[in-house]
Amino acid sequence: MNTKAQSLRMFNSHFTNPAGIDQEGNFSTAWDIALLLSAAQNYKEIVSTVSLGNETVNWSSEGEVISKKIYTTNQLYGVNPYSKGFKTGITDLAKQCFAGYFVYPNGNSVMTVVLGSEDRFTDTAKLERLSREYLR
Repeated sequence: MNTKAQSLRMFNSHFTNPAGIDQEGNFSTAWDIALLLSAAQNYKEIVSTVSLGNETVNWSSEGEVISKKIYTTNQLYGVNPYSKGFKTGITDLAKQCFAGYFVYPNGNSVMTVVLGSEDRFTDTAKLERLSREYLR
């Protein structure tokens, strides 16, 4: 992960585990997360997956197929018509985080990154609204 981060020019990030779980030495910046989000935009599978509101996941366990419906934790999904999803997260050290992607009818798009928030979706909604007004 660190090699890939460096290749994406994420020079202010370091990962000590692949899950982003709180651990000494795990860190990043909003700028670096935006670089990662920008790179992820190149993968149709990622973009289509993060834009889903829910999905049924099937897996096999001890010869039995198990199905579970999972739902997005993106509270802007279905509320903000421009939201195309991306990544929510919350840990004790990082607090509430959200990297958002928004696409407008005129073809413009905006990425937002909120880290260390007490209310990530309200903070993101404010950033998105200001960005949309600026892009008019």
